[in-house]
Amino acid sequence: MAVAGCLLLLVLPIAGGVLGLWLLGPDAMAWGAAIGFGVAVVACALPALALWRAGRRD
Repeated sequence: MAVAGCLLLLVLPIAGGVLGLWLLGPDAMAWGAAIGFGVAVVACALPALALWRAGRRD
């Protein structure tokens, strides 16, 4: 699971930047990369939160 989260942190900002550049131009590339990074952080944080909560159960 950690490998998938790390992979998403690399792939989604690049894919968002390329998609933004392809669709709307250079200004949208930064927005696409930022949105991709935000989605990747959320996708990485949710499983980490679930594992943390599961580990705290008595």
